[in-house]
Amino acid sequence: MASVGSTLSSAQDLLLYRYHRGEWWQLAVWNAYLDERIPLDMEDNSNTNTISFLRLQNAWLRRVSQFWIATEISSRSYSWSTASTRVNSLLVFDEYLAEQGINDPLLASDPDVFQKITMGYIRFVAARRSRSGATEGRLLSDSRQRQILITVEIFYRFATLNKTAFARLTHDPRWKRLGTLHSQIYYPGDLPSVRHHKLQNLALEDSVIERIANRSGLLAVPKSESSLEDLQAFHALLLLMKTGRRLNEILMLDFDPLEPLANGRKRNMKQAVAEDEFSARLRYKMTKVKSKYPPTIPVTEDVVQIVKAQQREAKRLMRQFGGLGKKPRYLFLRLTSNRKGEKPYAAATFKTRLEVLSEMLDIRDSQGNKVALTATHRFRHTRATTLVNAGVPLSVIMRYLGHASPEMTLHYARLKESYVEEEFLKYQKVTADGRVLHDSRIEVFDIMHLDRRADRVLPNDWCTLPPMKSCKKGNACLTCPQFVTDEKYVPELEAQLERTKTLIELRQEQFVKRFNEPMGGESCVVAAA
Repeated sequence: MASVGSTLSSAQDLLLYRYHRGEWWQLAVWNAYLDERIPLDMEDNSNTNTISFLRLQNAWLRRVSQFWIATEISSRSYSWSTASTRVNSLLVFDEYLAEQGINDPLLASDPDVFQKITMGYIRFVAARRSRSGATEGRLLSDSRQRQILITVEIFYRFATLNKTAFARLTHDPRWKRLGTLHSQIYYPGDLPSVRHHKLQNLALEDSVIERIANRSGLLAVPKSESSLEDLQAFHALLLLMKTGRRLNEILMLDFDPLEPLANGRKRNMKQAVAEDEFSARLRYKMTKVKSKYPPTIPVTEDVVQIVKAQQREAKRLMRQFGGLGKKPRYLFLRLTSNRKGEKPYAAATFKTRLEVLSEMLDIRDSQGNKVALTATHRFRHTRATTLVNAGVPLSVIMRYLGHASPEMTLHYARLKESYVEEEFLKYQKVTADGRVLHDSRIEVFDIMHLDRRADRVLPNDWCTLPPMKSCKKGNACLTCPQFVTDEKYVPELEAQLERTKTLIELRQEQFVKRFNEPMGGESCVVAAA
């Protein structure tokens, strides 16, 4: 009976959205999948297709919030996920109003009473605990508290600008009395501050990436062997590692996401893979930010082959769904209620697969810390860090990552500078004659980087000659008092010493054969020894 009831409910919903004659936003429950009138532009892979306003107890808040959020969606200011988050934040405000017995959209006309109400709401949110998920029972994070509080301020700012429309919409003239008091309901400093943590290098080590790549195939093997058997998740993980895209940008790829390169060059597939050359462009959807750059990136032949393999898998799934011969909308397909291939693979499902894989592999970094594959953004950090370390211009990296502003791209550049300095200062510096260099390590580092002169960085050491002076010793670095090195170069310096000894023995042997006597101490070769 439960399945029959579910089927009837689905049929009722389908008819409701199809035959509703009013504005789409006037319905108390929005369904992005069933209601084609909803003007969604920036697509996302939200965990839910519906947004319900029925949970709001205050009728005046419910009606105007529908109008507000619909306006933001229609202007392409809010994605579906953002709209859902705003409604969830309003639910907290609705609970507070019910607890305080407030049924006036003005909250209060007296400034002192108004401030008492808003400060009480700040305390109410600060005492609130999470009701679901991994943080269930814990106090809300500062960022979540701030998000909830700011939602109310944004709502009232919009209401103040549209108070006449609100009054007409609700047949409630009280909205017309909104004023400057409601345009900024908090004082500066009232809101929880977002902590700015020290720059973290979230990039994964090369050895970690290698182990993940080598063992990620467990996602695709039969359930009898790994309990996973998800070829789609395997392909998605490979694309995450190789492209550095956001998770939903991968899961929401079109079925045909490849475009030819501008030069139109065609290469032999095996040769292109071997030489790691770009052979196509990958088109993706902007799911988080709007950028002025076109949403395509150049990709190598191995990425092209992964996409083609997933296209074959998607076609197989469509046959399994009963959509024989129908081309799906997405490359990665949700496995349930998706006969037409119009729903993308769910991010929550993908992270569940990665959670199981993490437990199976138990991959750890060089410090012994466990690497959680569910933190998919680390693959993006890894790709960005690789590009920065390779010397790719920041403007190119910014376009590749789809950043709307240089701020985030510069984050990776600062990480590189921080890492280089940390590595430099880790080792004690010694001079050519073995004395410990007692100058401040910070000062030595600054000397090395005053004007980025390449001639100050030697193969196995550094030159501390002041930038304004020029070197007159040629390549006699190892005996120069300006020469400094540290312990990490000991193996290479020892190897260099052995090569020098071998060279001297060879030259001595050649000299004896030619002159029938050994070289004297005046020889530059012997003197160097």
